[in-house]
Amino acid sequence: MFHGPILVNCCALLLLGLSSGQNTSISPWIAALDDPSTIISCEPWITITPEPWTTTSNGPSTATSSRRTTSSLMKETQLANQNLTARKVCVFRSLVARGRAANAEHPGEFAPSSSRMDLMEYDCVAERYALRHVCLCDRKQSPAAYRPGYQENIHILQTTSTNTLGALQNAISTFTSELTSNGIPSNMAFSANVNQRQHRTVTRVSKVIWGTNRYVGCATQLCRGFYFTSCMYRNPVNVVGSNIYSIGAVCSACPAGPNNCNTAIGLCSW
Repeated sequence: MFHGPILVNCCALLLLGLSSGQNTSISPWIAALDDPSTIISCEPWITITPEPWTTTSNGPSTATSSRRTTSSLMKETQLANQNLTARKVCVFRSLVARGRAANAEHPGEFAPSSSRMDLMEYDCVAERYALRHVCLCDRKQSPAAYRPGYQENIHILQTTSTNTLGALQNAISTFTSELTSNGIPSNMAFSANVNQRQHRTVTRVSKVIWGTNRYVGCATQLCRGFYFTSCMYRNPVNVVGSNIYSIGAVCSACPAGPNNCNTAIGLCSW
């Protein structure tokens, strides 16, 4: 479990080598949404080539021990980041799906309930694209060619007086706050006008609550004087001319099948 602020260079994770792209379902821990000790893992989280311990008269060498300790801290930090991402996204989608999220489009309005808001999986491929990007600390969205099949939200936190978990939480909260601060049309239509808004933008929260979106992965990097966060969402999301999600009675349009809705949170299984 993550026990405190651990700052590591994400580029070192890439050098160690990440998982080849296994997805981990959020479903098994739905009942424990509010339990911060819940761990979601893309195993094998980091693929490390085993090294024989270099022995000396006093036991393992300091250098080898240090490498193993660093690897362990990296894994622990990334597991905590992954866990936070999955929990925050799922909780917000649940609020929206059940009609309990405020929508700033009109005073006193709540976003309508969703007939289909899918459960999500944490996507290690998405995370890998995000990780490669934030290592650049370039403060801008990555070109589409560098993240094929994914769309991206980015966030810059202009402080270093936090840790990666704090920066990631701030980023996701910023994305989702677009609904309560800026507002989406009540019919949840993602029109060209909505997509091209210069003020009261909602193109980040729309990715988070896209009803049929099932995959998300994020990464955060401590840069010089700021934290840089990227979250990737597998396409199709933000499709102009489509609805962000289908409106209706909770879970009434979930894919057919047994146990196709978790009624407690209003999200569809698949």
